[in-house]
Amino acid sequence: MRLGLLGAAVAGLASAAAPDLGTLAVTRGVTGGCFSAVIPAALVYVGDSWPAADRQRPLSDVLAATSLGTTGGTLGAGLLAQFSTWRAAFAVAALAGAGLWVALRRLPEPVGQRSAERPARLLRRVLTTPWALVVLAVAAVEGVVLVGAFVYLAPALQSTGVAVGVAGAVAGVFGVGVLGGAQVVKVLVGRLTAARLLAIGGISILLGWAVLAFGIGVGTVLGAGVLLGLGWAFFHSTMQSWATDVVPTARATAVSLFVAALFVGGAAGTALVAPLADRHAFGAIFLIAMVLAAPLTAVAAGARSRYARR
Repeated sequence: MRLGLLGAAVAGLASAAAPDLGTLAVTRGVTGGCFSAVIPAALVYVGDSWPAADRQRPLSDVLAATSLGTTGGTLGAGLLAQFSTWRAAFAVAALAGAGLWVALRRLPEPVGQRSAERPARLLRRVLTTPWALVVLAVAAVEGVVLVGAFVYLAPALQSTGVAVGVAGAVAGVFGVGVLGGAQVVKVLVGRLTAARLLAIGGISILLGWAVLAFGIGVGTVLGAGVLLGLGWAFFHSTMQSWATDVVPTARATAVSLFVAALFVGGAAGTALVAPLADRHAFGAIFLIAMVLAAPLTAVAAGARSRYARR
C-alpha cells in the first residue's frame, strides 16, 4: 500500500506540472495504476485479518471510506476547476497520497501467511478456478454498468446549464448513499444471505439508472445518486467479500484481478458510450446502464446462491 501511495504521489505531482496533453496522459496513467494498486492491497489486508463470516463488515467500512473520498473528490475537483485550476485537483490528491505514505508506517502487518509460490502459479490457479472466473466476469460487467456510466452523471447535469461546481456537488450525493448503505449492510450481514444482498443492491442500481433514463435534472440526479450509492454499498461490498474468499490460497492474486476487472469494465463502458456523450444523449447512456443492470443482478445473485450451496 505504501509503495502504491508513494508512486501515486510522485506521478500526481508530475500531473499537476504537466506541460502538455501527452505528458498529462502518461502521468495520469501512472497515477491511476499506483492508486489502483492500493485498493486490492487494502482488500487483501482485510481478508488476511478477519474471518470470512465477519469479513463483509470491515469491507463495508472500507467501501464507506472510499465513497467519502469519491464524494470529496467529485465536489472538490468541481470547485477547484471552477474557482482555481485543474492542476490544483491533481496536486491535492498527490499530497494526500504522500501523507498516507507516511501515516501507514505504523500499520501492523496482517497475521496471514505470505505465499512463497511464484506469481505465475498463483495466477494459473485463479484462472483455472471456475468460480473465480464467474467473480471476475461479474466484476467486469459491474464496472460497465456502474463505474462506466457514473462518469457521465455530472456532465449530464452540466449539459442542462448547471454550473460545474453545483453539478459536482449534486453528483457527490452518491457518496452519501454509500455511507448510509454501508451501515445498513453491516447490520444485515449474517441476517440475509449474500445472494439477497446482491439482489437488493442490483435492484437499487437499476432503479437509480431508471430515474435518470426518463429525465435529467437536479432532483433526479440527487435521487439517482442516493439509489446508486445504496446499490454500490450492497452489491460491491458483497462482491468484494466473495473475491477474498473464492481462492483463499491465492487471495492477493484473485483480489487484484477482481479490482482490475472492475476498472477495465468501467473504462470500456465509458469508452463505448462516449459517442452518445458527445451528442449529449445522456438519457440513452443511462437507459443502457439500466437495461444491463437487470441481467447483472440476476446472474450475480443466482451464482452466489449456487456458490453458497456448494
